[in-house]
Amino acid sequence: MAKELRRAAKPLTERSTQAPSLEGGSATDDTKPPHYRSLNLVTRSAHRELLIALQNRIADKELTVAMSTYLRCLWEKDGVTQRELAKAAQLVEGTTTDTLKKMENSGLIVRVRNKQDVRKINIYLTVPARRLYEQVRDIHMEIDAIALRGLSDEDISTFRKVIDKMTENLAADNMSM
Repeated sequence: MAKELRRAAKPLTERSTQAPSLEGGSATDDTKPPHYRSLNLVTRSAHRELLIALQNRIADKELTVAMSTYLRCLWEKDGVTQRELAKAAQLVEGTTTDTLKKMENSGLIVRVRNKQDVRKINIYLTVPARRLYEQVRDIHMEIDAIALRGLSDEDISTFRKVIDKMTENLAADNMSM
């Protein structure tokens, strides 16, 4: 995935400022049929651009987007199991295994058998990983600043409230299925 994101990313000078029409285009483009302005398509386009921006900035640190997500989760709560980490990262537990192996081989995490329950293995960040996460956190802030450029504080506050409410609505609906 990291290679796909890097390959997909072109220098800003070569890229359109709007998402390609197949991805939904602009949410306010009234010349498009309503399904081209669906929340699914426009948020997907924004999310894709955020991922590309992140991957482009962390590639030189030999990290993937998934690794940066696990770094954040472990920074917030170290010593969790793989299942707990996957849940915190909102990723499927099975896909976590390969990423954690890479992180362990890179010296970013250590796995320690749980003393209270020997069936469990807890995952901890190493000191170098903690330093690295501080850099990644700054990169996230840089990307946020770029994404929010030209928006007022009121727009940003409204956006966050709307996204939170949408997430809440969809989570409730998903739980009812």
